[in-house]
Amino acid sequence: MQRTAGTTVAAPDLRRCGLNYRQKDALWGYGLITIPLIGMLIFVLIPFGMSVYASFTSWPMGQAIEKAKNVGLKNYIDMFNNKLFWQSLGNTFYYMIGIPIGLAISLLLAYAMNRGTHYEKVFRVVYYVPVISSVVAITFVFQQIFNSDVGIINEGLRALGVSDPPNWMSHAGYTKWVIMIMAIWKGLGSSIILYIAGMQGSQLVADLPEDYAAAADACNLLPDRDRGYRRIPDVCGTAADVLRQRTEQFHLYHGDPSV
Repeated sequence: MQRTAGTTVAAPDLRRCGLNYRQKDALWGYGLITIPLIGMLIFVLIPFGMSVYASFTSWPMGQAIEKAKNVGLKNYIDMFNNKLFWQSLGNTFYYMIGIPIGLAISLLLAYAMNRGTHYEKVFRVVYYVPVISSVVAITFVFQQIFNSDVGIINEGLRALGVSDPPNWMSHAGYTKWVIMIMAIWKGLGSSIILYIAGMQGSQLVADLPEDYAAAADACNLLPDRDRGYRRIPDVCGTAADVLRQRTEQFHLYHGDPSV
């Protein structure tokens, strides 16, 4: 019974609705995932299907879909016969080299910043600043660092006796490395934060009291009874998320794939 404003109101009987608690939870779950599924349908699946359809047609830009003419595999044949396509594909794989490098560096830095050492929070902030910084500002900084005339890199090489240092910003081979270093440096902060979160979460599980761990194991909440081993799946899951994030960043920052 529920009492509201001096009036006794009978509580609703869930059994009359024909749904038990488990079914209601499932209904709520389906309702909550409906919105992102609709978003995926509208903004991902439908555009992807339209792109596949357009790849088999000659479709003038800005014209109605009725103007599209089926050309079969002609577009794909032209693409594979275009040297620019293979150059772009090679450059894309070239830039992907920076992803495992960034993963390894961020994992080592996260481990170093998660040991309870002095000023580790300061270092976390310092490494995270590039993440929230403007891409334009970071690009300008790197242009100054790798400037062939007055850049700190070439000035250092001249001080070491290199009379003709590389022209970092004009040579295609060197420019790729500059862009790769910039993307790695900008993405370190977010990767470090994710790794630290995974490590601290694993540490919380590893430090569970025995009675809590036994109760969690009884409910199948902890997949393995060796709590020291549980750190590996957590860090692996974090690494997978970091890999996805860094892949998106490299697609964003490497610029023209034909460079």
